[in-house]
Amino acid sequence: RRAAQLNASGARELLECESQIRNRVTQRGVDLESDAGGIALDLPIGLLKPGYRFDALLVDTAIPDSDLRLYDHDNQVDILQKIIWDTRRPNIRKVWVDGRMVKG
Repeated sequence: RRAAQLNASGARELLECESQIRNRVTQRGVDLESDAGGIALDLPIGLLKPGYRFDALLVDTAIPDSDLRLYDHDNQVDILQKIIWDTRRPNIRKVWVDGRMVKG
């Protein structure tokens, strides 16, 4: 019984550590995909500022019957991951391509 308690405790600790690493990697990956990509390609992309080109979605996280569920305890990385993985067509309210609104 004591071994099972230790194993369960160790498993929880391992899962928490894995979650923290995944969150850091995800956030850093998003950062690198955007602004660093524009710098590397010498293109005005990857930042939301005047003179830069962008594509964007306005996602409604509060529509009824959505798979996208946010909770008070979600941190920014959790929210980003949920938006990436759980957004469906009804969640998307506006769409911009190359700085022009094409839906909404």
